[in-house]
Parts: sequence; structure tokens; C-alpha cells
Amino acid sequence: MVRAIMAAVGMGGVSAMLCVGAPAATADEVCTAESRPMVEDIYPTSDVLPANLLRFYVYFSEPMERSAALEHVTLRSVSTGKAVAGAFFQSRYDLWSTDGRRLTVLLDPGRVKSGLDASDELGRALDVGEPYLLEIGGAISAANGCALETNVIKHFAVGPADAESPSLDQWRLHLPQTNTREPVRIALNGAHDHVSLAYRIRVKTDQGEPVAGAIQLSRNESEWRFTPRTPWTESLYVVRVDPALEDLAGNRLAGLFDDPTGESRVNQAHTDTYELEFWPAE
Repeated sequence: MVRAIMAAVGMGGVSAMLCVGAPAATADEVCTAESRPMVEDIYPTSDVLPANLLRFYVYFSEPMERSAALEHVTLRSVSTGKAVAGAFFQSRYDLWSTDGRRLTVLLDPGRVKSGLDASDELGRALDVGEPYLLEIGGAISAANGCALETNVIKHFAVGPADAESPSLDQWRLHLPQTNTREPVRIALNGAHDHVSLAYRIRVKTDQGEPVAGAIQLSRNESEWRFTPRTPWTESLYVVRVDPALEDLAGNRLAGLFDDPTGESRVNQAHTDTYELEFWPAE
């Protein structure tokens, strides 16, 4: 399935989620079905995620009440039925998009990056081979005061930690035809952060002018597609990739988020340029 990115975010159907019958705490006669928010998406969309996953993103149909949102979000072990203690990064401010519809749920980086206190004392929040669920509680409210009608749950299993950075050398470029609006497709080396994919890859002419078009993601965020607004011409194009492009574990082109050598450049400023050039096929 190809998932379109609208306004740099995903607005497709909910993937790998179930709605369960826990009633919303604020349900009353004022809140009709039409006025209640819904969960439209949870990213990453895959049902197998790496043990060093760094973020979830939850998309809502309406602008949400921004305060204390994480009180309504739970990471739970399916095997034990218990919530994973200390799974999320606690901040004074919840990580909302400017329109109040996307909540970033950041797993505690101290439990992802080795050598830190949280990592040494608690270990990773996710155990390889175990099933988990991310639960969005029905009491979470929209800005209009109405809550979800039900809890929403994403089930997923945990695979090995991702210890491989994004790498252009491993990307496979699928060329479009000249004089068409076929998408240029890039098969990535693994699933990447979908917000990063929306902002960190751009197509330009060989003169550096941006090419207008639409980005789509498919294969659980492991394939990036770009459809131009006007047909491709018989000329050279350049795919420019920001060094800050991240995969699901926060690994960047510059290095690993959790580098066992301690030499990662992930959090350092740099001006590297990463490019792929292509001519549309005749």
C-alpha cells in the first residue's frame, strides 16, 4: 500500500490497530459522534519494530488538548499484561505538532542509548521477541472538550535492534519515464522515520531549483516516492538528502544514535552533502 504524505504528514488509514470498548471518561450528551476526535494513524506502521525504536507518532482527526496527553498513552507488555514503567520521555511539554493533531511519543532515549543511567538500571523498554501494545486511552480529549469514544490499540512485535545507519549506497533508485509523471522511487535500506522522510529528501534540477510534486511512502516507510507536478524532462535531476535523515532508531546518515565506539556524529553539526543523480528513462 502507498501512503500519501499530506502537509508533510501521513493521513491514511490506521494500521495494525484495534478499537476496544473502554468508554471515554468525558462522554456526555454534548459530545456527538461527529464532534469526537478519532485516531487516524499511528506510526511506524509496521507490526514488527526494532528494540531500539525511538518514537511513535499518533495522528488525530481534530486538534487535541495539549496538556498531560502522555497520561493517556501506555506501552504494555502483552505477555505480562503490565505497563512498561518509565518507557516514555517525560517533558514539561508534550510533543505536539503546531496544528495539535500529531502527538510524538518519544521513548526514553536514556533506555535506547547505552552507557546512560536509565539504560544501565532499567535496560531497553522493548525486549526482542516479545509482543507489545501501544494504547491510546479513550479519555484523551480534543480541544473542544470531547474525548475519544474508545481506547485505540496498536499491536506490534519486537525485532532486533537496528544497528545500521541510512546509507545511500544501499538505496535502490527506480527511474521514471521521460515525459510522464511517473514517480521516482527509492527503496531504502530499512524502515525510516516518516516525518524525517517528508522533510529531509528533496528533488531538484541540476541547477539546484526545487521540483514541485508530492511525496508518498510505502512498504511500511521503507520506500520513498516522489511524483512531479509536471512531466519529467530529458535532463539531469538530483535527489538531495539532508544529513539529519533518521531511521526508526534515530540513526542518521552521519552515524548511529547508539554507537558502541562512542564516535557517533549524530548530534554534531555538519555540512555533509548527500546526493543521488538520475536521468529519467527514455
